[in-house]
Amino acid sequence: MKYSILSVLVGSLLLVGCGGGGGSDTNQNTSDLKCSNTQYIEGQGCKDKSLQSILDFNLPDLIIGKKVTLNAKSNLGLKVTYNNQTPKVCSISGNILTPLKEGTCTVQAVQNGNEKILAALPLTLSKKVGEANLPVTAFRNDKSTILSPISAIIENEFYFIGSDGTFINPQPSDFKLEAINWTIPNSNRIVQQNFIVKTIDCSSTTETFAKGAYSAMMLFDRSGSMNSNDPNDETLTAGRVFVDVMQANDQAMVSAFPKSTINNRPNEFNLYGNFSSDKNNIKQAINSVGKPDGNTPLYASIISSIDYTSKNGSNINKAVLAFTDGIASDKEKINIAISNSNRLGVPIFPIGLKDGDSSELSRIARETKGSFFYAIDVKQLSTIYKSLSEILRGNGRSCKVTLQTDLSDNRAEFTQSTNKIWSLTRSVNIDGVSVPIVWRQNFDVVAL
Repeated sequence: MKYSILSVLVGSLLLVGCGGGGGSDTNQNTSDLKCSNTQYIEGQGCKDKSLQSILDFNLPDLIIGKKVTLNAKSNLGLKVTYNNQTPKVCSISGNILTPLKEGTCTVQAVQNGNEKILAALPLTLSKKVGEANLPVTAFRNDKSTILSPISAIIENEFYFIGSDGTFINPQPSDFKLEAINWTIPNSNRIVQQNFIVKTIDCSSTTETFAKGAYSAMMLFDRSGSMNSNDPNDETLTAGRVFVDVMQANDQAMVSAFPKSTINNRPNEFNLYGNFSSDKNNIKQAINSVGKPDGNTPLYASIISSIDYTSKNGSNINKAVLAFTDGIASDKEKINIAISNSNRLGVPIFPIGLKDGDSSELSRIARETKGSFFYAIDVKQLSTIYKSLSEILRGNGRSCKVTLQTDLSDNRAEFTQSTNKIWSLTRSVNIDGVSVPIVWRQNFDVVAL
């Protein structure tokens, strides 16, 4: 058979029109299209799935019975779920975690993705579950005390702090004030007085510090008496808590006394590093202060801390935090410490232990515009340092408490005089716990 040129051309065109190997076929069936596990089908092709990550996954302090909310999220907005890997220690329902007993709670945050988003890399966190910290009170100031031959009206200023470190506004019914032993100043005779709470005002007090960052010297008492008063070094543990709650611009540094060459303390007063915002460096400094040993040059060390903080702390708010049992070998220097503190504008915040000299510690706090924290239990130490950080930033909230007692049975003991002192012990209910309030009360007896 003979083919004309025309028929060959037509045949070629028909072959092209019916072709089977071209890449521009608009009638392809997508059911035959196969994509990898990291892709999905969109239109006539495969498209890469989006990557995602889990954000804001953290475990706060875990306290037995205290529920916490987990707030992890995907950067692409998908819901994160949680796998509980230690069901005997903690339980999880949705995003609510409940610590059940002491131990280590381990939780995994998961986001499995969807048809267009890849699964996120799972994150796993562990944290120890402990018993609750205890609430605490801090004596701030005695605003005024007016005594007449018939009754006493006493005004004091306190911080009332819950176990989580937040500031509390107590009610009059929270106070336990009945049958308190008072030492009559003119005769040293001990009598019992009953008190009532007249008013509690948590709205009109003024903070010592402006709102802003702080430079805080942590002064650790490592004298021999701390072997019995703090055998487990809870003071150092609490110091690390203080470091944990520091914010970006806050500064802290570590000092310790007394001299003990075998415990990394070559001098009576020792500095470890300088003021810093680096939390790891500050914690390493805390770990360097050594074991308790030696005498207690408390006030000489406070004087050195005041001077160093005044010269080297760069933030607007400056303070010395003195953790001590208050048993000092240099009490004659307390007046110098108070004078230097006021002259240089560096308040003192003593944290006293139950067996220490609370009277002198409350005095130095009051007279330097600091506050005296009294820890009767080591579980209060973490509470103290959390709240201290807020106070130093100007975010504290103190309350003025006005008390009244009837003196008519002892009116002959109260003659007009000045600068008398009574020692008082009271308690207040915070978070269901009866917390003691201990300090010295200065007062003037005046005729009304």
